[in-house]
Amino acid sequence: MMCKKAVIYLLAALLLFAAGCDKSQTTSDTESTAPISTQPKHPVDLLAEDGSRAAAPDARCLCTVTEKGVLYDEFDQGGAPTSTAIYHWIDTSAREDVPLMTLEDQGYEAVYTRTELGGAVYTLALTGNPTDDAPDTLWLLCIDGPGRTAEKYRITDNGFPYCSMAAMEDRLLIVSHEMTHPASDKVYVFDPADKTVRKLLSFPAGDDVTDTLRAVCADEDGFALLRLHLEGGSSELYLDRYDRSGQNRSELALNEQMIAAAMNVHGVLSRREALDEFGMMVSGFRLEEGRYLYYENFGRLRLIVDLETGLPLFTGDDLYAMSVGSGRPAFYFLDFFMPGGDELHTPGIYVLREGEMTRLPFTPAEERSMIRHISHAADGTWLIRVTDGNEENDAWHLWKEP
Repeated sequence: MMCKKAVIYLLAALLLFAAGCDKSQTTSDTESTAPISTQPKHPVDLLAEDGSRAAAPDARCLCTVTEKGVLYDEFDQGGAPTSTAIYHWIDTSAREDVPLMTLEDQGYEAVYTRTELGGAVYTLALTGNPTDDAPDTLWLLCIDGPGRTAEKYRITDNGFPYCSMAAMEDRLLIVSHEMTHPASDKVYVFDPADKTVRKLLSFPAGDDVTDTLRAVCADEDGFALLRLHLEGGSSELYLDRYDRSGQNRSELALNEQMIAAAMNVHGVLSRREALDEFGMMVSGFRLEEGRYLYYENFGRLRLIVDLETGLPLFTGDDLYAMSVGSGRPAFYFLDFFMPGGDELHTPGIYVLREGEMTRLPFTPAEERSMIRHISHAADGTWLIRVTDGNEENDAWHLWKEP
C-alpha cells in the first residue's frame, strides 16, 4: 500500500485539473451540523441552459450535479494540513445557494466518491492530517439539499485518504484502507433507512499474500470489487462479483485484458509499467451492461474494456478524466484545442454508445476552449466547467443533450 504522503500528492495533482481501533460497529455515530451563513471567497458563474446566471459557487471547488440541484464545498487549506469545509447546496430552480454543513479539521474530501441516493448526495471525507502517518477519521457525509438537512456518520477511526463508494440499490458500499497493524482493507455497508454502518467484508494483509481493494461499484443485483492480488513479487488484478449479502459469485483475472489496453496509452512502454499502473489508486470504476468496464486511476490510465470480447474500446492518458455523479460515466479531454488534432484529442465529452465512443455535441465557447471538469446526473443533466486557463474566467454550464 502507498504511504499517505504519496497518496495526498497524487490526489492534489488530480484536483488541479478538476481536486487507533476499528469502529465498524452495527450502530452509527451520527451528528447533524447547523448551517452557517457564508459567501464564497472566489465566486465564478454557474449558468443555466439559457445562459443566465443561476448561482456563483467558489472557483476552487468541485461541483456535482444531481436531478434536484448541485453540491459543492468550500475548502481552502491555505497551506495548512486541515481546514474547515463548508458544504453548499445550490437549488438550481430557485437559484438559491444554501450552506448546509461544516466539517471542522477536514484534511481531505474524496470528491470522486460523491454518490446520489434517495435524493441526497453522499461523500467521504477525512478529519485529521492526511500528510502524516497517523490514522484519520473517515466520515460519510449526507447532504440532503431538497430537505435542507445534512448529517455525518463515522465509518472508522483508522481512515486513509484513498477510499471508494458506490450505491447498491438502496444502500451504500464503502471501501476503506484501514491504518491498522497488520493493514486491512474493509467493505462497509451503510443503510439510509436505519442509518447504520456495518462491516461486510475484510481483506487483511498477510506475510506473503495480500489482497488489496482498488474500488467498488454496483453490478446487476449485487456489487463488484476491483482487487489487486499480490503474491511472491507478482500481481494480478481481479474483478470479483458478489451478491447483496456479500457472498462471492465469481472472480475474473483482468491482467491480460487490462495490459493490452494499457499498452495503447502514451507513456506505458512495457508490461511491467502497465502492471505498476494497476497498483495505483482508482478514482473511477464502473460496470455498464455487465460487460463494459470503465477504469481511471491516479496515474496515467483511463480505459474502457469490453469484458465479453476482451477488446479495449477506449484508451486515454492523463489528459483525460472521468465524470463524477450518478449518470452514465463519460470521459472528457482536459487540454486546449490543438490545430490538426484528431477528434478524440480536442476538448470534448465522450460516451460509449452501442459499443463505440461518441462525442457529445457540447462545444466550449471560443474564449473558453478547455473543459476543466464535468458531472452527470441520472436524468441526463450535465454540469460542465469551461475555462480559458485563468480561474477567474471559469464558468459552470448546466446542459442537456438535445
